[in-house]
Amino acid sequence: MPADREANFSETASSVSNSWYGERNWRCMDDTDCGGLSERASHWQFSVMTYNILADNYAHHFSQWLYRDVPKFALGWQYRKEQLVKEIVHWSPDIVLMQEVQHFSDIEGELNNAG
Repeated sequence: MPADREANFSETASSVSNSWYGERNWRCMDDTDCGGLSERASHWQFSVMTYNILADNYAHHFSQWLYRDVPKFALGWQYRKEQLVKEIVHWSPDIVLMQEVQHFSDIEGELNNAG
């Protein structure tokens, strides 16, 4: 990034927050504050979805404590897989990130079938 853009960038911080890993500066990314940067970057737009799909082991092991108000059928893998695939297909993200995946081949097959 050119030095003049870097200087402009550092002046656009809109807020500062603290978290477990330290201070994080949040910066505005609109044309007004960044000198047209977003216009040039529009060619690189993509969507990302991240999902913690709840490992099957955890769904069953913690059901009586964490998920006691969730109907048993909704904790079953088949139901959760169907809902997950519907959600991913609906939003059609360019990149999907998943955590706690135990049945990747099931999900992969369903998503391949969906296109």
